[in-house]
Amino acid sequence: MIDFNYAESQNSFDLIPANTIAKARLVLKAGNDQTDHFITRSKNGDTAYLNCEWIILEGKYAKRKIFDKIGLEGSDRWTNMGKARIRAILESAKGINPKDVSEIAVAARKINSFDELNNLDVVIKVGVEHDKSGQYQDKNRVIAIITPENFAYAEFMNGSSDQAVEDLFRGTDKERRDAFRWIFENNPDFRYVCDWAGVDPMCLRQNVFSKIINGD
Repeated sequence: MIDFNYAESQNSFDLIPANTIAKARLVLKAGNDQTDHFITRSKNGDTAYLNCEWIILEGKYAKRKIFDKIGLEGSDRWTNMGKARIRAILESAKGINPKDVSEIAVAARKINSFDELNNLDVVIKVGVEHDKSGQYQDKNRVIAIITPENFAYAEFMNGSSDQAVEDLFRGTDKERRDAFRWIFENNPDFRYVCDWAGVDPMCLRQNVFSKIINGD
């Protein structure tokens, strides 16, 4: 006899409520393009897109997934929306204000391949897409990427510096090395996070260094 009494209950299929804001990880699914393995092309070749899976990382809806597409080639509207979405992803993941035109910000909005978007953590706003034909069930979709100028951004992303300090003293060897580099090697992401958290990066570095010297 096989006993399933102790198996986990299946996940709820209720939709995430519209306008929910959450921290999520972007996972790109493999496509069919010959030049970039993340690009998916339509059968007739007139459109191309990135097949996206958004995994909610924290909170009530942690581990829930939302499936979406980012347009790359096709109509002007499709491609322009795709470019805007990718820009917002980079700004949200790297803590860049959309109005920032500094050299660091300009460089951070450039990528060599779509592989650099894979596994980025961003803040998203969730919507509900209704099928007007009634043939398909309603589904969640990502309606916006939240960037640092939005007041909600700090609530979800400003834990980065706290987590880095925690990793530096209590993490694995790899987490300690990564945290040390992130804090002390003039990482632009570190400066942006400190700026939006209202923390002086030099003071934080000095406090962390004092703890290292004192063996705290």
